[in-house]
Amino acid sequence: MAYTTTVIPTQLGSTLVTNVDTDTTESEGVFSGQSKSLYIVEIDNSNNTHISYVKVAKDAAITVGTSDPHFVFPVPALAKICYTIGAGIPIPALSFWAVKEAGVTGATAPDKAVTVKLLLT
Repeated sequence: MAYTTTVIPTQLGSTLVTNVDTDTTESEGVFSGQSKSLYIVEIDNSNNTHISYVKVAKDAAITVGTSDPHFVFPVPALAKICYTIGAGIPIPALSFWAVKEAGVTGATAPDKAVTVKLLLT
């Protein structure tokens, strides 16, 4: 059996952002003017019987239902999912929110709490 060994940085992340009740009240301007990279997005939608969409914007200020997110992370009903971004995504500012609709104009809050964790360096 063949295998490879890779050196992994000792520090995977230095900033963990957590919101245990993510909805249409945006977590806006979590940080701004700092150079960070997004590596992991963990979303717990296990309380909802519908799909939820967590939207992330590289902006300090957004308007739910109007602002175009840079990333949309779908999460199935009754599920917890983790998205890993190997090389990381540069994020100069951070805002995020959760809705029932995938499109930009989606503004309906999930029925129950959605927990979002973002790991950045």
